[in-house]
Amino acid sequence: KKTMMLSFDEYGAFPEPSRELHYGRNGVLFIEEFTKVDDPDRKYVYHDPDARIDGNFFFHGGDILGAISNASIIMTLIRHADRIKIGCMTGGIGALVASDHDHTWKSGQYYSYKQLIDHAKGISLMPEVESETYDIPGFATSDMHQYDTHTGVKYIEAAAAVNDDELAVFVVNRDWNDDADFTLDVEGFKGYEFVEQQELYSDDLNARNTWEDENVVVPKKSENAAFADGKVATVLKKLSFNMFLFKKQ
Repeated sequence: KKTMMLSFDEYGAFPEPSRELHYGRNGVLFIEEFTKVDDPDRKYVYHDPDARIDGNFFFHGGDILGAISNASIIMTLIRHADRIKIGCMTGGIGALVASDHDHTWKSGQYYSYKQLIDHAKGISLMPEVESETYDIPGFATSDMHQYDTHTGVKYIEAAAAVNDDELAVFVVNRDWNDDADFTLDVEGFKGYEFVEQQELYSDDLNARNTWEDENVVVPKKSENAAFADGKVATVLKKLSFNMFLFKKQ
């Protein structure tokens, strides 16, 4: 009889695409680094703060998978904003900034996170998505970390928000093999004119921004988007985060 509101503490994603998987005890699938957490003989290691490793302390691999996966989580929170009132990101600083011993700079994740902060305002909308699907087999990285099977997962994920000034639609293409032809129908939003499609994408999953070059993984205006009769026709690049922005006239 009572509607309960939800709060998420320490949400986040830590993709590590370069890790090799192997089968450990009892035939359970393990990622080697994770098994060390459960090692009873694991020794305490002193980490010298003046001898930090280079690169982003929180995330391994390139910037794009972290940007997409964390954006996907936030988009889930946005879609269920009627029930989810608080979300606290774990490693939030790591999502917004990369660092080494002497410098800080904007990681690729900074951009998807900032676009969501800046434009997911007003009333949350529940987009209706038509897309092909894929399945995810269940697996376990350790006795403590186990993941269920998922079937019929859509390649295309979307979230949206509207206010008196703008309409923003956020779209992720999860397909790791192919770009997708995509049509966004906003015919019902009279008076909102299409501004642009911003896409965050990298051909190299291991590419990352550095202090020397902060512009390796950054959002760019798509040249594919065409708006006519209340619809945007475009292409979503594989493993990309996209923002479609409309301004109230």
